Amino acid sequence: MDLALESGINFFDTADVYGAAGHRGRTEEILGRWFATGGERRERTVPATKLYGTMGGPAQRVEAFRAEHPARPGREAEAAANGLRQIWSRGPK
Repeated sequence: MDLALESGINFFDTADVYGAAGHRGRTEEILGRWFATGGERRERTVPATKLYGTMGGPAQRVEAFRAEHPARPGREAEAAANGLRQIWSRGPK
């Protein structure tokens, strides 16, 4: 990530489903730990996070998301905020 940033790449994409089974959300933790090492990484980087259900084809993702996450006002914002907390709080506590 340091090399990417030094080369002018400052957009880092994460998601709550990125990572191997049992390690979902790991990219958010990795980015948070990287920010914690200093060097103005946070100030020079544009992080992105998103949320979604099970990965697969578009139709399967939509159906899996609906099954796993029943409609609840604010759930999407809550999940996105959790991902950003992982990034900005320097990884998991």
